[in-house]
Amino acid sequence: MDEIQVLSLIANEENENLDFKRQLNLDSATQKAEFIKDVIAIANSSSERGNLLIGIANDKQLVGIKDLDEERIQQIAHSYISPSVKLSCFIIPISTPTLTLIGVIEITPGKKPHKVARPIDRLRQDEVFVRRGSITTNANPDEIIEMDKLSSSLEHLVLQYTQSAEIHSKTNNWRFAIKSLTKALELIPSAELFLSRGLECEKGASSIKNRFSEDYENLGRLANADFSSAIILAGSNKELEVKARTGRFRNKYSTYDELEEDLKWLKENANNRQLGEALYLEVTIWDWGDRLEVAKEAVVQLSTSIALGYDEPDVYNLRSSAQAELKNYSLALDDINQAINKSETANLKIPADYYGHRAFILIELKRYAEAKKDFNLTKVMGDTTSEPEYISEHLLKAIGMYYYLGYINNRKLWAVITKLLYYVHNNISFELKVNPSSNNKDVIFDKSFNIFLEYLPSELQESIEDLLLNTQSNK
Repeated sequence: MDEIQVLSLIANEENENLDFKRQLNLDSATQKAEFIKDVIAIANSSSERGNLLIGIANDKQLVGIKDLDEERIQQIAHSYISPSVKLSCFIIPISTPTLTLIGVIEITPGKKPHKVARPIDRLRQDEVFVRRGSITTNANPDEIIEMDKLSSSLEHLVLQYTQSAEIHSKTNNWRFAIKSLTKALELIPSAELFLSRGLECEKGASSIKNRFSEDYENLGRLANADFSSAIILAGSNKELEVKARTGRFRNKYSTYDELEEDLKWLKENANNRQLGEALYLEVTIWDWGDRLEVAKEAVVQLSTSIALGYDEPDVYNLRSSAQAELKNYSLALDDINQAINKSETANLKIPADYYGHRAFILIELKRYAEAKKDFNLTKVMGDTTSEPEYISEHLLKAIGMYYYLGYINNRKLWAVITKLLYYVHNNISFELKVNPSSNNKDVIFDKSFNIFLEYLPSELQESIEDLLLNTQSNK
């Protein structure tokens, strides 16, 4: 929603899909009831979506608002409207001498008829409202029957689309699955459909090799939006909300506020394996400034995750990293072996980072021949002409140790370093989990590069830094 769209709406008269409000107060039961009545009426009368504009007087004078409490709006709507409607809230600045702010509540109907879920003030449970022009009134029996018929017809189409999506999903045709779910959502938006499409987007993104492509970003952002919509529409369906919040928590495009909100909610509401996944995901966003202390805490929390039943390869890989940080190399090796074995058993693609990490551990254990074999499995060393899929702290350490032990000559080392620098300084950042305040490609690179330098002979560091400067100046 932008200024042009808002002005276009204001140019219209109030109608079945559009209502103007000078202000929105939700303090008293009477004020809440009026808001609930308006939302239900617009949802039942709109074919696709309607809008409630706040900050506009009856004569269309722009009086503006100071803020729009979306959390309170969503909470009231979900408590008193059934089936749920999807509400999207915006504050749009309008180019006036005083820069007037207009509030927009976009209302997307779900399965009709929408009703009052429980009594409040003068509203009775199961009351149904519609808009007739600019007037909000009770729906008559014929209108309710017609809405039921239309919903039944739409539900049949939605069922066909969701069944099609399930077939495509089982055959890994995620693009067609997303298209089918999108068509279903256009008919009757629901928490279940948003969650399903978010998971398909997540699946599609994971299959894209280039993590810096536009397709990968678009899928990631759509997944984040879908998980957020599913959370909003979940209502009392706690199991669905757990899945949606977990999906949003692991989404790289989630905001820091969303991460904090989801983590708090999951810790209070998730159980067993789902709680285990939440605890694991929390460790992935920790700030590892005090590395030894954080590593100790990580081992304990990740062990809890595994005990709760969340024993995915990435959990063992992360616990292995923590054990290695504590110099518990035998335990670290056990965990990374578990990660690789579980990946193989599940027919999952084994990340190059797993082999790089194991190579680093094997070097610390002085098992050099095994380390060399593992290191040669990493794609970064195997093909210096292709884009590295994933460069992590462990892989950087392994590269340095690998050179230090004489397994790689200067020429190939320069090729590897040049490739790393080329991608970093062409706006591709390392996939390291860092504090949001440090989410900058140069900060991430400096952190990784310094780790890399620690494992190289000091006489080479000046040459490498010169190479870095040349790369930056030639960019």
